[in-house]
Amino acid sequence: MQLEVHFAVAWAQVVEDPLDGAMERHLKDSKEPSGSIPTISLPEVTVSAQTVPSESTILPTSRQFSSYGPEMNIIEIPRDIRPVSQEEMKTVMALTVNDLASFNPSINPTQATGNIVSEPVIRGLPGTVFRNGMLVGFSSGGNWSPLMNTMAYGSLDIVTSPVSIIFGPQEFAGGYVNELTKQPYFDRFHRNASYTFGMYGDSFWNVDLGGPVRKTKKPLSE
Repeated sequence: MQLEVHFAVAWAQVVEDPLDGAMERHLKDSKEPSGSIPTISLPEVTVSAQTVPSESTILPTSRQFSSYGPEMNIIEIPRDIRPVSQEEMKTVMALTVNDLASFNPSINPTQATGNIVSEPVIRGLPGTVFRNGMLVGFSSGGNWSPLMNTMAYGSLDIVTSPVSIIFGPQEFAGGYVNELTKQPYFDRFHRNASYTFGMYGDSFWNVDLGGPVRKTKKPLSE
């Protein structure tokens, strides 16, 4: 579609020159009668327009400069991942989700009145907990979900970002934790035992045993 517009504009302006005789000199040079209003004729302007071709996607085709940040697609989610190994959890003697604040400054230690917090508070919001990529229970404001058991984890990932669509978001966009459970041992027999005690009745036993079932050191599925 082509659109052309032609127009001419006459612009009237009353000039008030503070200098004596300025108006008279202007009227004399333009040969216009005394008392008339000077006019200025603008050149002809042509305006052209065309329709924008329809796209098959609703995503923006150009970067928007309304905020600062890296150049990335709108469906990409920026995230910060902090892997925590089993050795690190043993070093700080992590027992609850509040102990994860030692590894990520975005985690806020908190305690609900009359109940133990089952989900970490990440950037001020309860973070969703996954175990091997699967949602762990259902919570309400960080409560009533299965408690964290660091003795059963080989490692865990603390992610500061909205939950990925692969996992499936449940609550808020502060972040989430993915607990990676221990894997079977196929090389040799492993054993470990520990006892932890402290004030306010803290007393924890932990026995970790594992090893190959068959003497060939191969899994039963082979």
